Amino acid sequence: MKRKLCLLAAVLALILIVSGCNSTASEKIDLSAANYTVRTPEAPTLSDPSAYAEKDKTEIAAAIAAVRAISTDMPATAYVLDLSGMDELSDTNGAEEFLQNYFAGDTDIILSSELAANAIWGARTDDGMIDDIKALWINRFENADGDMEIVVDVSRNGKPLATFRYDEGGSGLITALLKSSSLAPTYDGREPVRTDVAAPEKTGLENSMFFRGQLHKTGILEMPVLGTVDYMFEISAKAVEGEIPGGFAGMLEGSVTIDGFTNTFTANANGIGVPVSLVDNPAEWYVGFSKVSSNNPQDKTGYRNVFLVKTDYSEVIGFRESYKNRVFNEWFEASRVTKENYDKAVSDNNSKLTSLYADGYNTAYGTRKEYNNLLAIVYNMHQGVNKDYLQKNLKPLISGISKDIRDNAVCYNDESVARLGATDMWFFPDGRSCVTQLFEYDGTSAIIAVHFTTKQDDGYGGLYFAKWNGSNWAISVLKDTRIKSQ
Repeated sequence: MKRKLCLLAAVLALILIVSGCNSTASEKIDLSAANYTVRTPEAPTLSDPSAYAEKDKTEIAAAIAAVRAISTDMPATAYVLDLSGMDELSDTNGAEEFLQNYFAGDTDIILSSELAANAIWGARTDDGMIDDIKALWINRFENADGDMEIVVDVSRNGKPLATFRYDEGGSGLITALLKSSSLAPTYDGREPVRTDVAAPEKTGLENSMFFRGQLHKTGILEMPVLGTVDYMFEISAKAVEGEIPGGFAGMLEGSVTIDGFTNTFTANANGIGVPVSLVDNPAEWYVGFSKVSSNNPQDKTGYRNVFLVKTDYSEVIGFRESYKNRVFNEWFEASRVTKENYDKAVSDNNSKLTSLYADGYNTAYGTRKEYNNLLAIVYNMHQGVNKDYLQKNLKPLISGISKDIRDNAVCYNDESVARLGATDMWFFPDGRSCVTQLFEYDGTSAIIAVHFTTKQDDGYGGLYFAKWNGSNWAISVLKDTRIKSQ
């Protein structure tokens, strides 16, 4: 009997570990053990445009003309320039600065080093944070006819949007002829839509503090996803004040709860780089790191959520599921709200998003008739819904897909349904796992992706746009197969 109890305790401990250590026990923060680095932009190496030879200035003028043409055809709040394709220019940073000076007061040019230092596909300006940013790779070459051409590849966060090709005029000062332009087949021309985060409703330290704002998921998969997600969390913490890297006011000690998953703040950020440029004055902000509620034992990445909290506890800026080597992160900004307004928003999102996820699952599954013994739901992938509400209310809505619906984390510890394959990856021989990704959501419209997977095939799923009509969602299909990051 004692042996059985020990085995049961071991299994329960493993389940807790796998499901993200959903514990409220606070970790004692030791500022001397703060395990993170500070990201700062590299300084341009050339500040005087007169250092360029006259020939180089002519070629830069041609690049400027191309950028101006692009700014008309594909407008953006700011551009990141890559001039490595112009062989005549030996100093890319200096060339970028030359263009930045040239465009002063007209179009913002952001140095690539500054963007990487921010760790988000966005940058701070005098008007706040912007994320309508496109990258331009400019290449100048002699074509087969002996004419000089300039080709500009336009991308966003590494994903192609369009290619433009120009003939260069003899003087190099203008682009004489637009030869061709083409949009990437996965780009539909949509631009980021971003609304201002509401002003804080409360300030000051309390046992429980509630925040609401926007999660920016501005990457592109096979379809452009340029919107934000309504993002809410509760912080129960106080600051340990003192000197730490980056000049922050201190570190948070306590816990944060997102979608019903609670994780404690920790000083061990696994060496994550924190950009001081995300805030105006780091001395007015605390920094905090929490583990994430991952229940996938096959992913060993040391993810952390990063929180920069204003010292009056009115605002938060941060990263979602960051790790040491990630260059650009999903990021969020949120302001303090009252508990009453927080609870109201949580209740509304619980109902609407559970319905949305169910509609997405049923649409993706469609009329397929294959036997599905088990559907292992990855509950922590469902953003915006309290996990307890979701587990209770999602099951009856998708019962037509599977009669055996369980938590993915628990399934991995049940050898009657899970197997360890030859590649040391767990799978479900007689069932499927299911993952959801919410890319846009503002209470009235949404974009979600659904992924069903098995070991035997690549699974199926789709990308969907949904519009709330007052009582339910009207879903339209953007893509009727699984989406994959490219």
